Amino acid sequence: MKKSNKIKSIFLILAIITTAVAYGGCANSTVSNSSDNIEVTSVDSSSKDSPETKLTESKDEEFSSNIRDDGNMDIIAYDGEANIINVPDSVDGKPVIEIRGYFLRGSDNVLEINVPDTITEISEQAFALCANLEKLTMGNDVQKIGQSLCLGDSKLKQVVLSQSLSEISHYAFQNCTSLEEITIPDSVTTIGFAFSGCTALKEIHMTDSVTFIGVPEDNEECNVFEDSDNLTIYAPAGSYAEQYAKNNNITFVAE
Repeated sequence: MKKSNKIKSIFLILAIITTAVAYGGCANSTVSNSSDNIEVTSVDSSSKDSPETKLTESKDEEFSSNIRDDGNMDIIAYDGEANIINVPDSVDGKPVIEIRGYFLRGSDNVLEINVPDTITEISEQAFALCANLEKLTMGNDVQKIGQSLCLGDSKLKQVVLSQSLSEISHYAFQNCTSLEEITIPDSVTTIGFAFSGCTALKEIHMTDSVTFIGVPEDNEECNVFEDSDNLTIYAPAGSYAEQYAKNNNITFVAE
């Protein structure tokens, strides 16, 4: 009997220990599971109260210039980091009449360029490969622009051409893939191979002053809008532009 009582006592002790361990395990389980109920609040980094980026404008002292033989000035380079470039109309009291080639070529800061009325010539690639350029406004006395003026300016959307411009040179707006509309002023008589790669171009407005579109040095008319699949040419009925549109299967609307 004594032996039997000892065995029963041993089993009773084991049972108590097992129960305690089991409850302990549940307690641990409850604690770990409680972490799943913690509410996490995310923070929106793009708060409406965040300050907007302020655009900066160029200062006259940030431009490099050169005096010409005729006493007038050329603008050679821009040495600042402004977003809006206002080309000065004079330096030391002398008129600025030309913007030299490669003036802003490859600048990523520039969003807008304003050319004053004193400028008569803008040389080749002056504004080429400006990746973020969106707007170009020329003064009314620009008579000549160089080849590849805005080559590869893929964000260029707004262009105001000079009222004194006689020809739009080759590749002037090549690969300007955001350009959707442009108006050719009355002064222009010739459009070179200027708009290849302008895939978004939908509207071009011109008058009957335009008498040739193509490669003038070879007297070869060709479709300079070959990559503008949705283009419509707006011009007077009976004009050269109307016949050009028909010859190149471009939609034409008389205006």
